[in-house]
Amino acid sequence: MSDVRGRLRTDAGEHYDRVLAALLDATEATRIVKATCPHCKKRHEVETRDHAVAVKAAEALVQLGHGKQPPKVEEEIDYDVDVSKMDAELRAAFRQRLLRDNPKLQEWLKNVEAAAEADLRPTIPQPKYTKKRKAR
Repeated sequence: MSDVRGRLRTDAGEHYDRVLAALLDATEATRIVKATCPHCKKRHEVETRDHAVAVKAAEALVQLGHGKQPPKVEEEIDYDVDVSKMDAELRAAFRQRLLRDNPKLQEWLKNVEAAAEADLRPTIPQPKYTKKRKAR
C-alpha cells in the first residue's frame, strides 16, 4: 500500500477551495423537525439550524488551521520510596510533594488530624447513596 495520508493531503491541498466552501456551508446547516403549532395544535415540519453539524464543521475548520490537539496525558508518579531511610528535612519535603500532588490525600489527612485532636476514630468521606423505599 502506498502513502495514503500523503495522497489525501495532496488531494485536499489541490481542492482546498471546495473543502473550505463545504465546511463553511456546513456551519449554516439546517434540518427539518416536527413541531406542534400552539394555535391550531397540529404538527408541522419546521426548518431549524443543525447545531451538531455546525459545531463539527467549526471544529474541522479549527483543526485545518491549527492542527489537531494532542491528547492530554496525565503524568503518573511513582512514590515507591522507603521513608524510614530519609532524614527529617527530606521526609518533610516528600510529604509536602505528596500532599500537593494528591488533593484527596490532603483532605483525608486533615480529617485524620481533626479526629486525632478530638480523640475520635478517623473516617474517610463516603459518597451518599439514597434509596427510596416503597410504602407497604
